[in-house]
Amino acid sequence: MNQELVEDIVNFDKVQMNGILDDYDPDRRRKGLTREINEGAEIITCRNLKGALTAYIEFLPKGQEVLYVPSLQVSTPFLSRVWMTKIKAYLESHRYRILSSSVHGNNDRSISFHHKLGFKIVESGSKILFEIRVLDLLNKIEILTNKV
Repeated sequence: MNQELVEDIVNFDKVQMNGILDDYDPDRRRKGLTREINEGAEIITCRNLKGALTAYIEFLPKGQEVLYVPSLQVSTPFLSRVWMTKIKAYLESHRYRILSSSVHGNNDRSISFHHKLGFKIVESGSKILFEIRVLDLLNKIEILTNKV
C-alpha cells in the first residue's frame, strides 16, 4: 500500500470537507482508507504540475455487478478531461453494471455533481445513496469530455 497516497488523500479530504463534515477525524479517515484499500479499493488520482493532489476517486467492488464509490473529491475549479478519461478507462476495463456512491446530505456541490452525471437517488438521510448504470455514466462522460 502506498502510505504517501493515503496521507495525501487524508490531507486533501480535510480541506475539501471543511464546512461539510465538522467532525472530520484524520486518524479515523486514515484507518478507514487503509482498510478499504486492503479490501480491494482502487484509487484513481489526478495531480497538478507540482504534484499536488487535485482530484481522486476511490472504487470499491461490492460483488460482481456493483462498484461502490466510497470517496470522490475534486478541488473546486478542477475537472479535467484527463481525469474523466482515466475514470472512463477504468470503468470500461471492468464489467460492473451499477455504480453506487454515497454523499453527505449537506454536500450540495457533490449532490449537484451526481445529478449532473445522471445519478439517481436510491436512499436519502444524513447520507444520500446514488446509483447509475455504468453504461449511462460512460455515455455521460463521453459527452462531458468532448465539451471540456
